Amino acid sequence: MTKGTITQIIGPVVDVRFPAQGGSASGRDELPAIQNALHVKHGDRVITLEVAQHLGLNRVRCIAMQDTAGLARDTEVRDTGAPISVPVGEASLGRMFNVVGDAIDGKEEAAPDVRRLPIHRKPPSFVRQSTKAEVFETGIKAVDLLAPFIKAAKSDSSVARESVRPFSFRSSSTMSQVNTAATLSSPASANAYAKATTSTTK
Repeated sequence: MTKGTITQIIGPVVDVRFPAQGGSASGRDELPAIQNALHVKHGDRVITLEVAQHLGLNRVRCIAMQDTAGLARDTEVRDTGAPISVPVGEASLGRMFNVVGDAIDGKEEAAPDVRRLPIHRKPPSFVRQSTKAEVFETGIKAVDLLAPFIKAAKSDSSVARESVRPFSFRSSSTMSQVNTAATLSSPASANAYAKATTSTTK
């Protein structure tokens, strides 16, 4: 893994310099790709940085996913060679993870063999998209009852669990509409109610 050092810290913005690789086969300096995850060992925890920009002169600008208080210049940074990834599939149902995939629900971390996918993914192809709206069950009662989710436009149900689109109400003035939507259990009823509320609030 490529290693670099921190050159500047401004709040969550961290600049990292990597050594020049003039002898590479491509003839160019090898820098972490945009959206790559970098790890910084800070005390007893690991801070994750995401590459946001190439600055030139072997430097990259990153966004820290955790607090950078106490982080110092010249600290070693390691390129993971891949974007930030989080657990997906059956093992993630009813669980809560932060943006870097760490469990924040007080339970154990996801097992090493659990499938993980990057948080930055390409949109699905047209052959995998579906026009049917389906309610996505998260397993979290507060979410399923008060703020139901609609599955993303993907025909494969196993893949649909990995990407969701929140069901949003355009009008927050009447809580009765929210309570009514929370009682809708079938996807067809939820879809019909969503269309009705959208047309009345425009």
